[in-house]
Amino acid sequence: MRRFVLAAFALTVLAACRAASIELTDYQKAEIAAEVELLHNQSLDAWRDADVDRAMSDYRDSPDFADIVDG
Repeated sequence: MRRFVLAAFALTVLAACRAASIELTDYQKAEIAAEVELLHNQSLDAWRDADVDRAMSDYRDSPDFADIVDG
């Protein structure tokens, strides 16, 4: 009986600790899609113009790519 109570308690605690899911509205989804499309088009324009500095600026300015760019 003790194991059952402990297991039930543990499951209850785990269920209560779940991260809340955030549902985006259609308007928010459309805003995100528009921003991604804008950034994608800007990147494509930079590559078409053969402006490597502008095209690579997202990577150069990002801390995620610091080792690749600096090294």
